[in-house]
Amino acid sequence: MSCIKKNAKFEVLRQNETSEGFLDLTGYISKADYVMEYYDWWEEKINKEFIPLEELKKVVNQAKGLILTDLHPWEFIDAKNATEYTNGFVTEVHGIEDKKLKVDIRVINSDLINDIRSGQKDEFSIGYFCELVNEKGLIEGVPYDSKQVNLQLNHVALVPNGRAGEDVGVLVMNSEEKVSYQKDMYKKLNAGGNMKAKYNGKDYEANELVVELMARDKELETKQISLDEVSGKVAGLEADNKELTEKVNNFESTLETEIEKKINTVNEVSKLTGKETKDLLKMNSLELKKEVINKAYEGMDLEGKTEGFIDGLYAGAVNKLNSATDVKPTPAETSKKENGVDPIGEALKKINGGN
Repeated sequence: MSCIKKNAKFEVLRQNETSEGFLDLTGYISKADYVMEYYDWWEEKINKEFIPLEELKKVVNQAKGLILTDLHPWEFIDAKNATEYTNGFVTEVHGIEDKKLKVDIRVINSDLINDIRSGQKDEFSIGYFCELVNEKGLIEGVPYDSKQVNLQLNHVALVPNGRAGEDVGVLVMNSEEKVSYQKDMYKKLNAGGNMKAKYNGKDYEANELVVELMARDKELETKQISLDEVSGKVAGLEADNKELTEKVNNFESTLETEIEKKINTVNEVSKLTGKETKDLLKMNSLELKKEVINKAYEGMDLEGKTEGFIDGLYAGAVNKLNSATDVKPTPAETSKKENGVDPIGEALKKINGGN
C-alpha cells in the first residue's frame, strides 16, 4: 500500500447568490464504487481506481469546513498556506446520496464567482490523501487496478469541466509524495491549450510549472548531496577522533605501567648493587641487568651475549645477591671461599669460555 494524493472531479448541481454577493453551490464532491482513470506522466500509464462505499462513508464528517480553492494548488492545504488558497468553504454536508458525497459550498472570492458564472469553472474536484491497495477486479462490471482506502480529505477545488480537456497527470513533489489527477480533468483554457495553476501565489502555465518544479527538485537534490557530503566528513572526523582518543588512553596507560615498572626495577637494582637511583635512572633495562650481573660475578665478560643469556644470568645474579644478604654461609662454603673457590662463579666462567 502506498500513500498517494488524489484529485477527482464531480459536478456542481445548484448555484445561488447571497445578498452579500457570495455564491452558494450544491454538488457532489466524491463518488463510491465508481471507476476513475488516473494518468501518470512519469510512468506513462493509466491506473483505474475506485473508492469503496464503506471507505467513503468513513470520511463524511471530514467534509465539513473543507477549504475551497481556485484550481488545485501544487501543495496540500495546511495552517501555513490556508490564507493564500482559501476562496470559500464547505458549509453543509448532506451525507451520502446515491453513493455520492453531497455538500453545500460558499464561494467568497469575486474572481472565482465570475469564472463560475461565465462557465469557465463548473465542476468540483476534491483533493485528498489515500492509500492504494493494488488488486485487480470488477466493480459494477467495470474493471479496476486498485482501490483507494483510508482517505483523508484536504480541500475542494473548482475546475473547468473535462469534456474538451487534455490529459493531466502526476507531478512528483518530493521522493515520497505524488499528486495524481483524474484523466481529462481540465479543458483548454486558452488558444494554446495550456492549463493554468497556482504555485506559491503565482499563476503558471502547466509547462512552466513543470520546469519550475523540476528546477526546485534539482536544487533540493544538490543541497541534499552537499548535506550528505558534510555528514560523511563529520562521521569520518568523529571516527578519527574516537580512534585517536583510544590511542591516547592506551598510550597513557602503557606509559604509567612502564614508568612504574622502571622505578621498581631501579629500586631493586639499587638495593642489590648499592648504587644511587639517580645514576641508575639514566640506564635502560639491559644496562641495569648488567649492573646486577657485574655486582654478582665480577669480571664477567658480557660482550656479544644474547638477550636470553643475559636474562638467565640476571636471574641467577639476583638470587645470588639476595642469598648473600639473607643467608649466612655454611662453614664449608666459608672454607671454600677462603681458599678462593666459588663453585657457581667457576661454573659460569666455564660457560663463558674462561679457565
